[in-house]
Amino acid sequence: MKRRQVLIGAAAVGLGAWWLKPGDRGAPHDDYFRNLQNTLQSLGTGRPLLVIDRARLRQNCERLIDNLPQGKAFRIVAKSLPSPALIREVMALTGSNRLMGYDAHVGKLPGPLPIGSLWQSWDPNRTTTLFIYGGRWMAKPESPAGLSENTLYGSSSNQMMLNGSAAQHINVDDWIFLRPTQTESVLLQFGDLLALDAGHSAQWWPHLDAGHGR
Repeated sequence: MKRRQVLIGAAAVGLGAWWLKPGDRGAPHDDYFRNLQNTLQSLGTGRPLLVIDRARLRQNCERLIDNLPQGKAFRIVAKSLPSPALIREVMALTGSNRLMGYDAHVGKLPGPLPIGSLWQSWDPNRTTTLFIYGGRWMAKPESPAGLSENTLYGSSSNQMMLNGSAAQHINVDDWIFLRPTQTESVLLQFGDLLALDAGHSAQWWPHLDAGHGR
């Protein structure tokens, strides 16, 4: 094989690899999560919390009622809302007292840690490494956008390693937000639930014990 053919082949491979290079998915908190972070910092909480946005809860309940077929009723699945205050809120918002029996992030950053590797150079979404307190929750990173769990590091209930982009502008003592993928277990892992309303007035809602009703 001639040297020119080798060079052309190498150039083609390099061009193909460039097209496969991941784009930067990172972004800082939007206004909603930025305001939420400011509220959490003003409360002085230093532990992972599960936050209930009461305004969005109302909107979801209204949407449920609006889309309920005429003549149909529904039951509130209490096992998915293991908090008496949360159940009462949903009952009041929906006007339903039909309950199905009880039979489940926010993570705070210790600080960002930059990494240097070929992987980092290839993928801008691996530019920074973040460790948050706690982990192994049934939840996925929601904000800032572009965070992902580090699968090589693996899951740990002591701390969780996330990779992100420099575009996220995360600093020490900032908060990241995770969206639960399952409620029955997750809602029991954070102590009292933090319920925020318009203007971010805060209430603490206790959850049911894991063995409640047994």
